Amino acid sequence: MATFAEPCRRARRSRRGASPALIPLAMLAMLLAVASSHAGVRDGWPAALTHRLQPLATVPVYAAPLVDVAARRAEDEGRGRLGLPLRFAIPDSVGLSPADAGVWEDLDANWRVWRLRVASAGALSLNLGFRHFWLPEDARLCVYPAADPAAALIFDAGDNEAHGQLWTPVVPGDELVIELTVPRDGDGDWRLQLAVVNVGYRDFLADAPAKSGWCNIDVVCPEGDAWRDEIQTVARISTGSLLCTGFMVNNTARDARPLLMTADHCGITASNAAALVVYWNYQSPTCGQQGGGSLAQFQTGSTFLAGWNAALGTDFTLVELDDQPDTTWHVAYAGWNRGTADPSSAAGIHHPSGDEKSISFEDDPLLSTSYMDVFPLPVPYLRVEDWDAGTTEGGSSGSPLFDQNHYVVGQLYGGWASCDNDSSDYYGRFSVSWDGGGTPSTRLRDWLDPRGTRPVTLPLYAPYREPPPAPDSTNVLLPNVPNPFRTQTMISFFLERPGRARLSVHDLGGRLVRVLFDEERDAGDQAVPWDGLDGAGRRVPSGAYVLRLDGPGATVERKVMVAR
Repeated sequence: MATFAEPCRRARRSRRGASPALIPLAMLAMLLAVASSHAGVRDGWPAALTHRLQPLATVPVYAAPLVDVAARRAEDEGRGRLGLPLRFAIPDSVGLSPADAGVWEDLDANWRVWRLRVASAGALSLNLGFRHFWLPEDARLCVYPAADPAAALIFDAGDNEAHGQLWTPVVPGDELVIELTVPRDGDGDWRLQLAVVNVGYRDFLADAPAKSGWCNIDVVCPEGDAWRDEIQTVARISTGSLLCTGFMVNNTARDARPLLMTADHCGITASNAAALVVYWNYQSPTCGQQGGGSLAQFQTGSTFLAGWNAALGTDFTLVELDDQPDTTWHVAYAGWNRGTADPSSAAGIHHPSGDEKSISFEDDPLLSTSYMDVFPLPVPYLRVEDWDAGTTEGGSSGSPLFDQNHYVVGQLYGGWASCDNDSSDYYGRFSVSWDGGGTPSTRLRDWLDPRGTRPVTLPLYAPYREPPPAPDSTNVLLPNVPNPFRTQTMISFFLERPGRARLSVHDLGGRLVRVLFDEERDAGDQAVPWDGLDGAGRRVPSGAYVLRLDGPGATVERKVMVAR
């Protein structure tokens, strides 16, 4: 996995987190002092910072076409009416490689560097697609703003993938530099061909009011407190020039396999899944700011697994990311409910207009309807009649809808909701996506239930809170969500085999507070709620309690916190 410069240091297979920092002048002087050696190459700095290269003005430039912003925004209005995903850039197909573009220089007896400038006057950002990418050990590709090599994105052999492609995140500004550093004795061991330059015309780095609608609720606000783990499942995603929202989803192996869901109409297919770029924790640092987010935590590349389109009833896509997200980013895997009951309330977590992550709430029961209540689609969608807090916008497509028990029940297909109306949104149902079109490439069940246990619900998995359980070896009592809780929490558990099971709540002294069930149960993943009442229907006081699961073969316990 690539890194953002910190400043410019390489952390192999990891895109670690801080926004690019400026290099102090004293450090820059020190780096220039080592220009006669290749130490800077080994340490992972761009050669532009460690060696005296020819002036940047003399490096050849590829000039991408200029974007007529007014015309493109007028087109976007029509795209929105057609329900197409949000566009932020215009792709320009090219075919450039170090063999026919740019300029080579010798760094010393051991290293060579190739550079090419890419520009489009007035662009707000640029991002690149390399159809051919393969680097040997010690080689390095840097992509950075022409005026700031300290803000480099750094890619190396750890970014080599079976699909042989590399797609970069956005680089702010209208000119960037591609810098390839390779050993002189390994010229034939690498491949690099630039195929696409995406010229950006939407500004992601501005603050409100030049952002998404005024009624959106930043996920850092108190309204998101009960949904902290679910918030960590959601990411902004792009495929070169289009923006949507995606979310990680758990599977019955509970092995943190990097499975990401979004909407089919977001356009990810087997032919372009390698172009997927995922941005984690892109959110406002302050409640109400609607801006100030960082795009530094990213990963690129995926493999298409399954999809089913809207005309056939659910509009979902499932991909597997090339790598697991960096553990320091605290990414979680959403739990899900494939049952057919309509939720009594719901929450949506998404990136409106591709901007910082927001959360929306529907306090009323959802409805099963055809899309827009007009088109005769063969199966119903889940309809949010009108959001009670927040909304969705272009860029929210593909985002998860969570029911009252914090399970994903669908992904956003479309609708006309905004801050200025009470219109409805429509979500493809998870229950329909489960069996989809009846084949592994058109349904979820093959990928989300590899153990074949056929659970109706599966809880969220947050690897940053604890290591994955080992469900094949014993009964498992998973962390309740939320915890602590005030009025209700969901208790998820796994039974190794069917039989008599009992779930009970005890105080810290071991005294029984309430029996939640004592009955015959099937094997597999299951969940039950606890409303914070004791066996006599009274609210228990604040404090710590113990959940005890007595099942076939094993008894397990876990602490739960009540906060009044």
